Amino acid sequence: MATLLVAVTALGASVPSSGADLTWASSNPGNTLTGDSPGRYLHGYSQATDPTGLTPYAAVSGSPAVPAATGVDSTLSVNLGSYKNVTTATITRVLVVAAPNPLPTGITAVTVRIALAVDPASGLQPITATTFAAANGTGTCSGSTVSLAAGNRCQLNLTITTRVNQGFANNSSYTPVLYLIANFTGYTGSSFLDYPVPVAISTS
Repeated sequence: MATLLVAVTALGASVPSSGADLTWASSNPGNTLTGDSPGRYLHGYSQATDPTGLTPYAAVSGSPAVPAATGVDSTLSVNLGSYKNVTTATITRVLVVAAPNPLPTGITAVTVRIALAVDPASGLQPITATTFAAANGTGTCSGSTVSLAAGNRCQLNLTITTRVNQGFANNSSYTPVLYLIANFTGYTGSSFLDYPVPVAISTS
């Protein structure tokens, strides 16, 4: 299980763009919340792990009975399936983010934003937009950043492109990484927690 007190990957190694102080694989030894668990601050759910039973989540393209996302929190991953030479496609409710209820003492809300890393093999980024929207439950969900009070939930929608004229090749695979990055009022760093989510896209 992921915890804050994990020995010692250099900070920033997993998410160079975010500077996060806590990931599923590393933590800041100077963090005042040592020994705490990431799941006390933010959850990321797939259909199979969503405790509310919300359905449907986005499915693998071509396999409507198979949810694209699997896992929970630090084990989340996404397989969107085949999108061949697509100009633009919006995939709704790929996953859900939720603030636990209760949150740790002194924290009234968690701010969640998205960072993206390109497919490492090609250097291309098929994900062109990430947007939060209302899921079941309470909370104001819109745009690319949300503030979640205890118990609030938002779904994450993705927009992708795989156009050949933008450098993508047919019959190929791309795996960019999406990071769920969390912070809270009173924390002085740029971000406190992140979950890396690999997103597989095929152009077969």
